[in-house]
Amino acid sequence: GGGVRRPPPPRLRQPGVLRRHARLMNPRHVRVLLFAPRRDNVAQTVSTQALRRLAFLAGGTGGRGTGAPTMWAPTWYGGGVRRTLAWTAQTCCGAVDFMAPWRVVRWQPDSLSFLPLADGAVGGGEEAKEAAATLQVLHELAGEAPEEAVPDGAVPAALPRFLRLVGMAEAEMAGALLGMEGGALRMVARVAKQRAIQVTRHWQ
Repeated sequence: GGGVRRPPPPRLRQPGVLRRHARLMNPRHVRVLLFAPRRDNVAQTVSTQALRRLAFLAGGTGGRGTGAPTMWAPTWYGGGVRRTLAWTAQTCCGAVDFMAPWRVVRWQPDSLSFLPLADGAVGGGEEAKEAAATLQVLHELAGEAPEEAVPDGAVPAALPRFLRLVGMAEAEMAGALLGMEGGALRMVARVAKQRAIQVTRHWQ
């Protein structure tokens, strides 16, 4: 009749995803589509803090929170402007803490505090006890002397055990560990570059 037509859901032959056009260069499945207000609707402009929340949600629910390049990460196109939702492009604020995953496992010394594992993140009984023991092993590494600390670009053996306990699929384990190692090395490279710039300016 004359009612409003709603977008049809994905077909049963490919549940849970929307297929891209076959001729597009990006063939990956689209699982979520969010529609922004009209560009001229200033009253409903999406704030930066709201986009930070969206980035946190996308990464925390299994979306690709990082990307190399960042164009592979979730992206917001509201207002005619392309804004990446990659975690590496976000800053922490009062609403969301993008350092929360690191603060839970935290096996290297830094200025941050430990974050307790949320209730219900691991099943009860023996699994909860094993997760607590594994976290204790990781946290003790952060208290080691600098020469005994886990070097950048490596992950401790206790980390995969903990990730399995919180539900990470075995098929995703290698990629996740590789991403952590790569992220640590990129951070070291950025710090070294920044230090070189500071020294150069000092002697100019």
